[in-house]
Amino acid sequence: SHQTGCEMSCVREMSFIFSLYIILSAFHIHNSVCKEVILKTGTCSEYFERSVEDPDFRTTGWSPKAANDGCSICNSQDTAESWLVTKFQQVKEFIKSVHVNVKVYRPECGLCKNQDVKVYILGKALPIGQKGLKEAVGILKNLTLVTTLKNQKDLTDKFHQFHFEPNAPQLSIAFLSAGSCTLIKDITLSYFVCDKNTSAGVNLPRTVAPDSGSQRVNVSCPENTLNPGNEEAYGLCSSKGIWKIISPCICKKGYTLNTIEEGCIECAVNTYKDTLGNGKCTNCPRNSGRNLKGQSQCMCQDDFYRFQGENYTKPCYGVPSPVGDVKYIDKTETSITLLWTPPPDQGVLYDIECNKCPSGSDSGSCVVPCGRSVMFIPSQNNLTYTNVTIQGLDQDTEYQFVIYSKNMNSARISRTNWKSAVKKIKTEGMSKSDGLPAAVIIVVPVVVIILMIVIIILVVCLLKRRKIRRFRASQRSRGGGDFPLIPGEKNYIDPTTYDNPERAVSEFAKELDRNLIKLEAIIGGGEFGDVYKGDMKLPGQPSMKVAIKTLKAGATRKNRTDFLIEASVMGQFKHINVITLEGVVTKTTPLLIVTEFMENGSLDKYLKENDGVLKAPQLLGLAQGVASGMEYLAGMHFVHRDLAARNVLVNANLACKVADFGLSRDIGNTAESEYETQGGKIPVRWTAPEAITYRKFSTASDIWSYGILLWEIMSFAERPYWNWGNEEVMKRVAEGYRLPPPMNCPKTVHQLMKECWLTDRTKRPAFKEIVRIIEEWIKYPEKLNEDYIKVRRTEPLDYAAFTSIKDWLEAIKMGMYASNFSKAGYEELSDVAQLTEDELLEKVGVRLVGHRHKIYQRIKEMSEDMNLKREQSVRI
Repeated sequence: SHQTGCEMSCVREMSFIFSLYIILSAFHIHNSVCKEVILKTGTCSEYFERSVEDPDFRTTGWSPKAANDGCSICNSQDTAESWLVTKFQQVKEFIKSVHVNVKVYRPECGLCKNQDVKVYILGKALPIGQKGLKEAVGILKNLTLVTTLKNQKDLTDKFHQFHFEPNAPQLSIAFLSAGSCTLIKDITLSYFVCDKNTSAGVNLPRTVAPDSGSQRVNVSCPENTLNPGNEEAYGLCSSKGIWKIISPCICKKGYTLNTIEEGCIECAVNTYKDTLGNGKCTNCPRNSGRNLKGQSQCMCQDDFYRFQGENYTKPCYGVPSPVGDVKYIDKTETSITLLWTPPPDQGVLYDIECNKCPSGSDSGSCVVPCGRSVMFIPSQNNLTYTNVTIQGLDQDTEYQFVIYSKNMNSARISRTNWKSAVKKIKTEGMSKSDGLPAAVIIVVPVVVIILMIVIIILVVCLLKRRKIRRFRASQRSRGGGDFPLIPGEKNYIDPTTYDNPERAVSEFAKELDRNLIKLEAIIGGGEFGDVYKGDMKLPGQPSMKVAIKTLKAGATRKNRTDFLIEASVMGQFKHINVITLEGVVTKTTPLLIVTEFMENGSLDKYLKENDGVLKAPQLLGLAQGVASGMEYLAGMHFVHRDLAARNVLVNANLACKVADFGLSRDIGNTAESEYETQGGKIPVRWTAPEAITYRKFSTASDIWSYGILLWEIMSFAERPYWNWGNEEVMKRVAEGYRLPPPMNCPKTVHQLMKECWLTDRTKRPAFKEIVRIIEEWIKYPEKLNEDYIKVRRTEPLDYAAFTSIKDWLEAIKMGMYASNFSKAGYEELSDVAQLTEDELLEKVGVRLVGHRHKIYQRIKEMSEDMNLKREQSVRI
């Protein structure tokens, strides 16, 4: 509610001094009282007009007693009548009730005949002079009595209050004394008005109060307001001058109540109000709000967008600028190599879209996707390089390539809002041979092609046999079982299988010019030497920050070999969530390993620094990044063996990257961090029981470690198993103990941890499934409150229980393809386990994409299950 006094304009100066009385009372929205004062006197001369006595009876009249002490009379000797007539007052408004307040003093008078004083209201002027005295007395005697001021007999000032309804535009008061001693000290004439009122958004005019009850005053809602019920707005003016607003007006969307005088005004720039009412405007979320007033919601600023599914109450996020200067640097009949200039933004990745243009088409009709036969090298999505080679194109055909720029926020922003650059290029046509017979033109290429195919088959077979031998040797050296080499998939090659580590590093790592690298500051120490923050400037590319690992002076031959092997391992990985090797320096000393620079350091350090600051969605975003990187490594059949928060690095965009070797930490050699076995040290708190007991490391043991890492994330890098010793940890875990949920950790997230810690490693969820589950939690946070069983898409199958391919197909709801497998000659599940997704189409004839993908996912599960069973049988 609002409290205001009457404006000074409410009090009008007439022929006497006027003043303002304010009486505050609590009543609805506008609770101030306003009185208009007609006459306020302090001395007899201010209100004294004349004293009138009947000429037939000589008696005392009214007269001023003393300065500032009012008018008096004392005709105690007789009962003759004497009138005190006040000056006439003009009333400019139609007054319904005049309120009179008289201050009277009467001394004790034993001789007085009658101490009462009667009061009359005179509506017109009396005749003047001695001739009109008789007429004046006659008029006074015929007036209607208004009230009688009774004598109180206690020798104190008394206030007498009464009101009357005037019947003329001017008025005067006549006091009649007939034998009294009376002193009238003060007279006030006033009337109530309901003052102008704009509270509650209603412009109520100044209104004279009624004699009694209330008077309804209808109004229209002012500009920028409306009545919530679409009714006519009105207020009630009471007889005491108080407004009661019955049907208010409220501010529209985009407007707020500023002051009672100004009413509803537009929300300021960069603020908004999305509701009806008189509430305040709210600041626009980050990166939203235009340079406009009166916004009911804030639109994103140019080049900023909201995540899909979020409304105007959420902040907006930027997307990278488009790439520039797209051109081709090589093209043939079937391939094109594109090069572009990177945008100025940091942390940019690229996606490539390829569309085939019909011959003679205009620029807007290249909408047919290139298809699965087209290959992108190094990849089509999440590119970190500014070039890509597209192979498998048709000759003499025009293609349209769209290069999208994206960052960590882009995945949650509609792709239609991503910035892109478009380039149309036509492949080379087949050159014609002149002067040769048609038969030669046909036969010669055919013979050449056949010879090339034979040579390629021989080379591929030879290389594949060597690769399989080398890979199996690497798995035995790492303590893992044999992995089936899936055609078309890239597998990790253990550098220790090379006879010379220099040859391995030359195959997997890029040699850098030492002069292009500048060391700036030491940021840590490693097993082999110091780790520096530095700067690298390659020709034709912008300068970039890097982390530089050095091989210390006086290193042993083994140190040098291990240093080169480390680089060879890292050089095989290209993924957004795995640390990127920029290159090595091996031609000069000291030897250097150069990687991308991670601004926020190790994940455990970052979590401790932000304890309690990060919320569940942000923590899950970190966990998703690690799981995605591990999914990639598992797909290459690489077993990490030391997955922990200390071995994960965080960049400026909060992207987590798995690091096989910590670039900014000292490797701990205390007994509390690792458990010594004959084969080396094991980080007990993060390692699966089977890996500790049998030194049997696998992707399944990495999944156990991931569960511990997820617990670290949700607990802000608390130490797993607290201050327990390693022997106690191993004993308690073997007995079935599992870490409890960290504080404020959702139940479903802890359930995922426990799935990773299942004793039967074949039942632990795959990294691909973990990525999918966490992505669903991030996209739909409400699923964190669901039962975990509803989040998991599939339950592992017991493949040993199937006696035929048909039984297996029926178990996965794909029984309709049993005849396809039979006709294709597949009789054993072990044969099916070697199939690729393309072979499901080409050999088995599964043409529906969804069915083919579902069957292939189950084939990969079956292959993993068979490998695990084979490993267990070998161990036994």
